[in-house]
Amino acid sequence: MGKKIFVIVIVLVFAIGLYSQNTNKQNPRTDNQQIDTTKKVKSKPKFVYKSAYDSLLLEGIKKINEQKLNDAVNLLNQAIAIDPTKWEVHYEKALAYYQAKEFDSTIAILEPFKDSEEVNDNFYQILGGSYDIKKEPDKALEIYQKGLKRFPNSGKLYMEMGIHYVEEMNGLQAVAYWHKGVDVEPTYENNYYWLARYLFFNYEFVWTIMYGELFMNLSDAPLRLDDISTFINDAFTEGFYSKVDSLTTQIQFTRINIKAKNLKEREDLPFELAYQIVMKEAADSLLPKKKENLTIQDIYKIRKSFIDIWYRDNWNKRYSNPLFDLQKKMIDNNIFETYHYWLLNSVRKMESERWLRDNKKKLEDFGNFMVKNKLKTNKGNYFSRDKYSRGF
Repeated sequence: MGKKIFVIVIVLVFAIGLYSQNTNKQNPRTDNQQIDTTKKVKSKPKFVYKSAYDSLLLEGIKKINEQKLNDAVNLLNQAIAIDPTKWEVHYEKALAYYQAKEFDSTIAILEPFKDSEEVNDNFYQILGGSYDIKKEPDKALEIYQKGLKRFPNSGKLYMEMGIHYVEEMNGLQAVAYWHKGVDVEPTYENNYYWLARYLFFNYEFVWTIMYGELFMNLSDAPLRLDDISTFINDAFTEGFYSKVDSLTTQIQFTRINIKAKNLKEREDLPFELAYQIVMKEAADSLLPKKKENLTIQDIYKIRKSFIDIWYRDNWNKRYSNPLFDLQKKMIDNNIFETYHYWLLNSVRKMESERWLRDNKKKLEDFGNFMVKNKLKTNKGNYFSRDKYSRGF
């Protein structure tokens, strides 16, 4: 927990100018490999290292994490010479080749173990990913499906299936697999990441914001935090200033549209429209007329009003939402303002720098609060677009 909050605070204070922003929104498989592979190399063996084999394996894993891949392979080869029967040393060697983008070698090492009862979901992730990168989608799909048969609750395998279908130009399937990944493993943050990105281009800005915030509260990957912060910022801007024509804008965070009287009273009202109704009320007197004048302070004040209205009018009883519950607690503890400077600091650098210089105590209070109040999701306490559409 302490490490996570240390990362949050470091990102908030130093992300400006420290991390390069990744704003390429067009190449999901490339982005996935560039940003997500550090997550994949952090193997955490669960056994005690006593023998020479164990020591070599541990040192090899350490070299992978340090990106000293040739050294890692040399050490792992020594471990294999001692005991070639253990799958984990072959997996780590394959992972080193994967990181080195030598995907033929990765595949050659892993294929003999694909039917082993000992392998884990990470194994199927990098084997399938290697086939996908080599433009062998049928083989990739076969591996992912084999992995999901073994590990039906693996969020990362559903994530990879989604990316696979994006590359196959099947966005509906991709979104379905990412949502399934959220259902089976709501603590796995990367399905939220891909949903936030993809739904932005479908003009579902409400879900870019919701999934983006879930990702940022659950993740500690700095490049992806910068990336998703950009999407969240753009979703606010596009949602608050959606074009009607060349001269007119309106607040529109979703493409869903139901024309009916007493819309708020409808029992079947989609969450997206409930969100939009409350956001319009919250922004009524707070939203600047021109989007170029929109600041973090404006977004904070509108969203504070949103949460106040949401709970005042009992929307929380219709749509259970642990993220909104956390944000209400932030308001009650006077750190919701700081949260927005963390949320958007990598996009709105100058405003963040000015605010940070003058509010060091608020930053400290925010860090202390997050240590004790980390967002918690599990199968009994999570939300998604699909879960809302199914009903609770």
